[in-house]
Amino acid sequence: EITAIAHRRLTTGRFEREANHASQGPLDRRRKCRRYLSLLALESAAPDRRPLRIKIRCNHSGATSILIDLVTRELLRKFGAGEHKPGSGSASAFQGMLAAQLLITVIDLTNKPERQEKYKENLNKLLIIKEETESRLYPSLERLFQEDSDHFDKVIGLRRERDVINRERDWVLYIEKVAASEEALRIATDIPFSIAQNCYELGKYAGVVFDLGFKSARGDSGVALQCA
Repeated sequence: EITAIAHRRLTTGRFEREANHASQGPLDRRRKCRRYLSLLALESAAPDRRPLRIKIRCNHSGATSILIDLVTRELLRKFGAGEHKPGSGSASAFQGMLAAQLLITVIDLTNKPERQEKYKENLNKLLIIKEETESRLYPSLERLFQEDSDHFDKVIGLRRERDVINRERDWVLYIEKVAASEEALRIATDIPFSIAQNCYELGKYAGVVFDLGFKSARGDSGVALQCA
């Protein structure tokens, strides 16, 4: 589904128009999106009209969704849709990413020029935590956030393929699917351990930032500690 909302202010008042288009495939969806925007741009070029302010929201269902690119409402809908993905591993990684961003915020607030003198004794330690969080922990959690969903989806798919095989007629194929699903499960099970390790490190950092960072932002560092 594509929803394009255009707002135009005319000399006589405010005019709002909404247009909805549906398409089946990603390519067709992009073409319709571009075509609609082109029409809006041509209309906005008329001498009695100001440029349009355009907001585009594109939603589609496909084999794989890039979770980090979803708007919050759509992401939460996916978590509550009663499907096997995204699941608890991705949810845990998401909490870790939220913790990481809150820590970065508190450290940035602590490093404001007007506060550097007050916090100079511990500022270097906090900046090291920020560097570790930005360069290593957050990127790792973002990757695991997607991988947990993808790999667990692969496990479920292989199990479904395994369960429809006639064991008496296709025993060899059944054994191959069993082995493949068990290997996929091993990989999928390792991912939550990696998420937990990253969150454990973030939790330790959150305790340090809570104690040493900007005191008026302890709500942020406290939530970071809770999320991690």
